[in-house]
Amino acid sequence: VQSHFTKVHDNLWILAAPNSIVDAEQLHVEDLATVISCCQKLFDYVIIDANEGINPTVLSAIEASERSFFLLNTQDILSIKNAIRFFQVLTTLKFPENRISILANKARDDFRPEQLPKTRLQIAGCLPEFNDISRKEGKTLYQIEPQNRFCIAVRGLIRAFLQEDISSVNQQKSMPPKTNFTFKMENPNGNGNGNGNGSLNSHGNGDIRFPKISPETLSILINELKLLIDEGMLPEAEAEARKLLKFCHDSSELYQVFGEILICREIPDEAIIVFRKSLELNPKNAMAMGMLGHILGDRDQLTKAIQQMNEQCQGASRFADRWNDLGRLYGLAGNYDAAQKAFRKALELNPKFCDAQINLAVSLGETGNPAQALKELDRLANKGLRGHYLAGCFHQLQGYFADAYAEFQKAAIIRTEYHDLANRLDHLTSYFSQMEALVQMHRSYLARHPNFPDLHFKLAELYCQMAKDEDAAAELQEAIRLKPDYEEAKQRLSLLKKKKQTMSSSRS
Repeated sequence: VQSHFTKVHDNLWILAAPNSIVDAEQLHVEDLATVISCCQKLFDYVIIDANEGINPTVLSAIEASERSFFLLNTQDILSIKNAIRFFQVLTTLKFPENRISILANKARDDFRPEQLPKTRLQIAGCLPEFNDISRKEGKTLYQIEPQNRFCIAVRGLIRAFLQEDISSVNQQKSMPPKTNFTFKMENPNGNGNGNGNGSLNSHGNGDIRFPKISPETLSILINELKLLIDEGMLPEAEAEARKLLKFCHDSSELYQVFGEILICREIPDEAIIVFRKSLELNPKNAMAMGMLGHILGDRDQLTKAIQQMNEQCQGASRFADRWNDLGRLYGLAGNYDAAQKAFRKALELNPKFCDAQINLAVSLGETGNPAQALKELDRLANKGLRGHYLAGCFHQLQGYFADAYAEFQKAAIIRTEYHDLANRLDHLTSYFSQMEALVQMHRSYLARHPNFPDLHFKLAELYCQMAKDEDAAAELQEAIRLKPDYEEAKQRLSLLKKKKQTMSSSRS
C-alpha cells in the first residue's frame, strides 16, 4: 500500500484512486476496511474523501470513522435536498448523531450559520467560496497560496474539532460510566460541554424504559403496511414504516417490508441499505436476501434465498404464507412455472388466500397466458384494487379494451392514485372517444346508403370493440338480411351468441 502513496507535504500523504476507471470500480467494502486498518498503523489521522450518494462502501467508511463531515453547498437546493435524504437514511439506521458534523461549503461572505433557523443537525462551520486555480497548476491550493482564506478556514476547523475531541475524551475519562442515552440527553451535542441541566436530572439514574411494541402487535402493524402497499398508498406506507422503526429498530421483517416499499417508490439505493440491515438482524430472512439479490443482479444470492425459503417451506409445510413467499422469489428469478406451483400450494392450504391468488394470476400473465390469469382473478369474491387493476391490464393485453376500461373504472373508484391507473384510463378514454367518432361517421354513411351490407358489418365490428354486443348483433343481422350468403357476418354473429351464453353460464 505504501508504494501507492503520494507525498504532498512533510506530514501529508495521499492515497489516490487508481488511474484506471475499471480498477477504481473494483473497490469493495472488504478492501476499504483493509486499507483503513493499514493506514491507521502508519498515520495519526486518516481522512477518507467519499463519493456523493449512498452505497455500501460509503456507509462502511462512515461507520468506520470516528467523525464524519458532510459538506453542504448552501447555494444549491438540490445539494440540500440530497443531504436531507442522506441524513434520513442515517437516522433510520440509528447512526449516532454526535459523530456527524455539517460544514457549509462555498459559503459567501454574508453567510452566517447562527442566523439560520434551528435544525436537528446544526452547521458546525463554514468553508468560504473562492476562485480555485490550483487545478490548472497541477498543485494543491495550499502549495500555491498557503494563506488563502479557504486554507485558513480549513486549518481553523481542524484545530477546533481536534481540540473538541481531546476535551471530550478527557471529560469522559473523569466522569463515571453512564448509559449512552443518559450521555446524549445531558450532552446533546456529544462534545462533553453540556451544562448538566438535561431532562434526566429529575431522575435518580438514567434507567429509562423505551416504549416497546409486542411481537403480536408488530405483526399486525406489518400486515397493515402490506395492505397499504397493495392499495398503492406508498407515501403513507413509507411514513408509517419510518414511524415504526423508531420503536422497533431490531425487527428484520419490518426492515424487509420497508425495503419493499422503497422498491415500489423507486428508491433502490436506500432499499439496498435497508435490506442489508434486515439481513444483519436476521441472516435467515430469505425474502430480504432474495430481493437484495434481485436489485443487485446477484443471481447466486437470489438462488441461495430460494433454496433457503424452500427449506423453510419443508420445515413448515402447513404455512401458506411461506409458500406464497417462495412463489414471489421464484417470480423474481423468472422461474414462473415453479412460482405457479408454489402459489397453488399456498391456495391448497388456504383457498381464500387473496394475495396468493393474485400472485398466481400475475405469474400466468408473465408466461403469456392472460386469459388463464383472468380466470384465476374471477375466483376472487372481491378483487379489490390490485385485482381490478390487473384484470384491466390482462384484458388490455388481449385487446378487450372495453372490458379493460370497466375494470380500471372499478379500481379507480377505490383509489385513482394507483401505479399508472390514471394514465391507462386517460388513454382508453381517448381511444373510445375516437371510436365514437368513427361510429358516428359510419352511421352517417348508412343514413345515405342503408342497403350496403358491408357498412353494417364494419359498424358491427366497431360496436364489438366498444363491447356494445347488442348493437353489434343488430347490425350483423341487418347485414345478413341484405346479403343472405354473408358468411363472415354469420360467423361473427355466432361468436357473439356463444359469448353471451358463456357469460350467462358463468353468472349462474
